[in-house]
Amino acid sequence: MTMTISRELIENALNDAGVDYNDVNDTYSGRSMYGDTCLSFTIMGKRIQRSLCQFFVWLTNDLTEDPDGMEMAHRLAGDVCTDDMGLDMIVYFPGWKLAD
Repeated sequence: MTMTISRELIENALNDAGVDYNDVNDTYSGRSMYGDTCLSFTIMGKRIQRSLCQFFVWLTNDLTEDPDGMEMAHRLAGDVCTDDMGLDMIVYFPGWKLAD
């Protein structure tokens, strides 16, 4: 089942968290995805794990007004995968697409 989330929500949480990122899209195909594509973004810099945690804190905060928001944040966090790209990391979410 494909889940959707808005680009604006993802970008707002990344910006609010102060994450150095680029390229929010839903065209990434990660390991063992066999050509399927999903939501992803790239985190750049030295504090990648910290940035990812801050992103989820801000995303959860942004979703508190939505009755299904906590469930969405929980599911997104449970689906997170990463690919190390040297100094940067691609963060991707199999089964998720952008709503817009």
